[in-house]
Amino acid sequence: MRLALLIGDVHLAEALSGLLQGAGHSIHGFDQEQRLRRALSRESFDLVLADGGLLGNDAVSFVERVRALPGSELPVILINCIDDEALLSEALAAGAEDYISRPLAGRELVGRISAVLRRRHPDLFRLESELVFGSYRFDLQARSVWLREELIDLTEREFDLALFLFRNAGRMISRGHIHEMIWQVSRPMASRTIDTHVSRLRRKLALLRGNEFHLSAVYGTGYRLERSRQPWVSPLVTIALEKTGDAVAGVRISGAEVCSA
Repeated sequence: MRLALLIGDVHLAEALSGLLQGAGHSIHGFDQEQRLRRALSRESFDLVLADGGLLGNDAVSFVERVRALPGSELPVILINCIDDEALLSEALAAGAEDYISRPLAGRELVGRISAVLRRRHPDLFRLESELVFGSYRFDLQARSVWLREELIDLTEREFDLALFLFRNAGRMISRGHIHEMIWQVSRPMASRTIDTHVSRLRRKLALLRGNEFHLSAVYGTGYRLERSRQPWVSPLVTIALEKTGDAVAGVRISGAEVCSA
């Protein structure tokens, strides 16, 4: 998972980065709130870990400021905090997912981060051999994707990217996030690499506006896969649906079918 750390103490930042990287996370460290908020405006993360010792009495306001940003569903954990029941209550009421007092225990911290991530991003932790998202079925063992029982020919990279996007449906995912999770690199890549893969996925999986899921670009940042309230529509057919009373009836034309989800 991709974590943003706001830590003022260099030694604590290094220790936590090593600990969390060892647990399989990708870490981005910041020593000032302003730098973190700039990053949050253009990058996606799975969780923010903030040093209560750095924030002091401003910890509750910090949570409120982060939650007010676009993508306010981002979970925030406050760590290294003073043991203060009133401050704990205020932080949780402001939207913090957890409040961890000092001293920090490494294994406990990793476990509590994992618990928050599982609660907030359950699709990323599903271990079934088959995952279903509406009309799309992912066979994780065969590494194949089926759309309405039709096998879709995807490359290995396209499969990984499609699964990642579906597991994060509804979220804006930045290009940097995709680089790290799919290409396993932290350095910037040519944007056309991701753009090309996204374009192929959009065509192969019919992720078009008006269909059950659509994949769109978020200007200057990344992509968002969203589920539409509209019924699934074949990419080869664009017709108005016939309505029978309050229900939507399926229509078949030239062997293609349009039906409600």
